[in-house]
Amino acid sequence: MPYGGRGAPPKYCGQAVDGVRHTRLTAHRVAKGQLTLPAPGSGATPVGANTEHPWSEGKYRDQARPVTAARMMLELLLAEVRDQVVSHEERMSALAGRITGAVGTAADLDAAAAGEAAERATAAEAAAGEALTELEAVETGRDQMRGSGTSGPALLPS
Repeated sequence: MPYGGRGAPPKYCGQAVDGVRHTRLTAHRVAKGQLTLPAPGSGATPVGANTEHPWSEGKYRDQARPVTAARMMLELLLAEVRDQVVSHEERMSALAGRITGAVGTAADLDAAAAGEAAERATAAEAAAGEALTELEAVETGRDQMRGSGTSGPALLPS
């Protein structure tokens, strides 16, 4: 193959010689012992050679149109990704709304003061309930002492 370009000529011409293309890959396979070349001009098939071109029809013999099938698969996968993204956006939007509400309540000073007042009121009601229970117990005890006729120390003035 005559070379008409600039610089050093390429080492590999890319032409097929005895069924093997003269490329860097072929030279590498020969050097590694993965390919044994026959004697020049013998017409024998090289040992370990893959004579079929990697993009030939034989590779996709079971598929009528591999590119069309791949494009269809890509469209299906893209649709699935879109559905997942939309679902994710909806969930994140709802979560962001809940977070915004919680942050608004947590940062609201009036709500915090109302919460503290409610806690104090609940504690005061509980204390008042306990005091009322103690008072009723004392009055019941006093009434029992008066009814039995025993004289004991007066717990509460009547």
